[in-house]
Amino acid sequence: MPSRRKFLVIPVILLLLGGAAYYAFFRAPAKPAGPAPGPVPNIIELLPPEAPVFAFFDITTLRNSQLSAELSPLAGTPASDPDYAEFVRQTGFDYERDLDRAALAIWPGPSASTALAIAEGRFDREKITQYALRSGRATKHQSIDIYEVPVAAPTQNGRGKTTKMISFAFLAPDRVVLADGASLDSVLDHANANSSDTALRARIERVAGAAIFVTARSNALPQDLSTLGIKSGQIERILRSIQYLNLAGRPAGNQPNIEAEAECDSVANALQLATVLDGLRWIGNAALADPRNRRQMQPQEAALLDSLLRLAEVSREGKVVRLRVNLTPKMLGTPSKPPRQKPSKQP
Repeated sequence: MPSRRKFLVIPVILLLLGGAAYYAFFRAPAKPAGPAPGPVPNIIELLPPEAPVFAFFDITTLRNSQLSAELSPLAGTPASDPDYAEFVRQTGFDYERDLDRAALAIWPGPSASTALAIAEGRFDREKITQYALRSGRATKHQSIDIYEVPVAAPTQNGRGKTTKMISFAFLAPDRVVLADGASLDSVLDHANANSSDTALRARIERVAGAAIFVTARSNALPQDLSTLGIKSGQIERILRSIQYLNLAGRPAGNQPNIEAEAECDSVANALQLATVLDGLRWIGNAALADPRNRRQMQPQEAALLDSLLRLAEVSREGKVVRLRVNLTPKMLGTPSKPPRQKPSKQP
């Protein structure tokens, strides 16, 4: 019987827990006026609307971008992991090749988060379910098969491992839903098909045209802001005025451009937030100017932070504060490839 550790690759199918980080380098905004607007992706419509955090990844767009080729050396090769290589051999599924889109609903917790996700791609259902049943089990929800798989997870103190159950089900040949600590019932019963949170939908539509985006409500923020190292009452009050957060992006040529925006409850608080962000940038520049601080960092880290502080743009429009950064391959540690020149014709 295969070890439980091998079943850590089951969530990789959906690029939810570990695999999503591979594409986190590719976040980028759409237009200088703000994140890329667009319709809400239909797989997000299937997730519970009350979730405080939603994320979406258009893997196909990212995979086909010039940026993907630029950054793939930094991400490493998943096939080099023996457990993952064995999973690909047994199931025929490779998330780098076969995953097209993924959407997540996340409920952050003080020690652990729960999540529901839906992914679209090319799945061999028979091979994947046979692989899961080697150490997992199958149950029924009405006429739908649900597969529960034990996976290893770190304990709350981080000093050991515990076992938890990940469940997944096939909604269609090219669509899978997966749950980590949450129930699949709301998705399997189509409970969200006609539900809508008008305010949340409007915020998602502001970024839904991007290849990757995250939208969070204020109840996703930590209740105890001291855990973030924040001891200023004024800054804490400003942060608590934030009602929605957006992060959006897509590759622009060989550059990942990132844009984040925070929507406050008033114009006055938005103005103060923009002022605080500009002040933090000034403090960061001053700290980097101190040779003692730079000696505590790797040269590449110091150069990246210096570039981010210089290139970051803070702007405000009404109650919305935006932070925009246009990254370059050099900042990410990859040499910029010159454009390919056509060979000159011989006379």
